[in-house]
Amino acid sequence: MSFHAFTVRMGFQEQHDIYEYEEINERFRTQFTLILRNAFDKNSSNDDSIWFELEQYLKVEFSKTLLANESTSLQSVLKYFWNANDIEALYIINKVLEVIKNLQNQYLNWEKEGYGWNSYNDEEYYRIQAKQMENIVTQISSKLLENGIGYEFINNHLVRFDNQYIHGEIVKDAIQLLQHHEFNAVSAEFMKAHEHYKSGNNKDAITNAGKAFESTMKIICSKLGYKFNSDKDTASKLINNLIQNEFIPSYLQDHLSGVQKVLTSGIPTVRNKVSHGEGDIPIEIPSSMVRYILNLCATNIVFLVNAYEEKMNHIHV
Repeated sequence: MSFHAFTVRMGFQEQHDIYEYEEINERFRTQFTLILRNAFDKNSSNDDSIWFELEQYLKVEFSKTLLANESTSLQSVLKYFWNANDIEALYIINKVLEVIKNLQNQYLNWEKEGYGWNSYNDEEYYRIQAKQMENIVTQISSKLLENGIGYEFINNHLVRFDNQYIHGEIVKDAIQLLQHHEFNAVSAEFMKAHEHYKSGNNKDAITNAGKAFESTMKIICSKLGYKFNSDKDTASKLINNLIQNEFIPSYLQDHLSGVQKVLTSGIPTVRNKVSHGEGDIPIEIPSSMVRYILNLCATNIVFLVNAYEEKMNHIHV
């Protein structure tokens, strides 16, 4: 368990926003530098030329005759990274991850094709090195997530989350709406879901996202006097309750029947599948699915809270 995951689990970590796109904070810069130094400073053989090529490449891109006056190319790249502006730092992160991924592919090809083999130990060496490169990419990606830096490494490129998902606006809308005192409990569950996701606890993220969605409906039912069983009613029953009480206007029922189906089979079903027993085979939840669930929850929480506020305004007129 990482230190970040530990602080979240122990309740010491508080997060008021989700992801940052324009700042590479000091904490991540330190972690990025340490990860690479720990991995490559001790291995000076074949990797030196690769870092030298990257150093020369960055000199051209940044129009610098010297990146930093350090003894190795890797150290020069990292020294420049530490003092670079945020856009340059992000670019260096991307290029470094590309280099490591290319190294991994080289090792995999050498293992597969027997390049330079003298013994079985050579094959094992390439396999171990390829795995190490994969672990470095995974570690850097997890530190981006922990620090709330909204990028991930996909297909040899850093990609912003909101280039593929509706995270940006809809999630922030949900956070702002849930700051209302009536929905404070939902806010805590929703933020906990994101913290679990950032810590790599995908199943806990889905569980808490589902709790936030259900809690929103329970609060609305309670505030509006709709009868329900707080302990036993599932998301499906809560949705039906809101429709039967015409919380969702009758003229929208046909239109929202599809939404109801997505909610009852999307968020709760996926959440139930992963939050109950796994049997003998562990269930691995892809991050893309978790982001989908978080965004789906956020979208429908925003809809429900907005509908509740409109109804309350109408009652008080």
